[in-house]
Amino acid sequence: MKKLILFLAFPCIMLTSCDVVVFQNPVPEDAEPLESIPERFRGTYTFPGGDSNFDKLVIAEDHIESTKGMWFISDSMQVKKLGRNLVFNFQIRNQPSIKNQWLAVIVSPPRDGRLKTYQISSGLSQGNIDEGIEPKIVTEYGAVIEPIKKPEMTVYTMRADSDILKALMRDTSIAVMLVGKKMEEMIVIPSSGM
Repeated sequence: MKKLILFLAFPCIMLTSCDVVVFQNPVPEDAEPLESIPERFRGTYTFPGGDSNFDKLVIAEDHIESTKGMWFISDSMQVKKLGRNLVFNFQIRNQPSIKNQWLAVIVSPPRDGRLKTYQISSGLSQGNIDEGIEPKIVTEYGAVIEPIKKPEMTVYTMRADSDILKALMRDTSIAVMLVGKKMEEMIVIPSSGM
């Protein structure tokens, strides 16, 4: 039953996921928004084996682009630093019950041509859902379960400063990771007229 649509189905994630963590404000709350995306993160990345709706990500100076759309840095898409990582914050506008909450994706700087992305989940396994156990995101990190009109979906809202966000990212039962590979730039060599 648990379906995770990872990285860059961003605003659309609310329509397809059963287990979503959103934030009351862009995170980390103790960091200022950036005006542009640092150059070391820029490039085109492929995500083999990922969701069929998302297989390529373009990170540019002022926007990101995937097969789901293009998002420019603005009041509704903020980029913040988290140590050496970036956090892409997307304001939710397509779900009335959690409108104006924020979905966050953490991106580590590319290393050896690989880009790691993390999205925060509740830390629930299917077994915990059946047993009614409170998820780790609630018991250890202070998230609140939000009422929502779709019974197949559970939404958790929380606030997070840099310390909480770093702890969430390190917690492998909470942070869902997807790794992309940087595409090599194509060099066009003009052909000689033989």
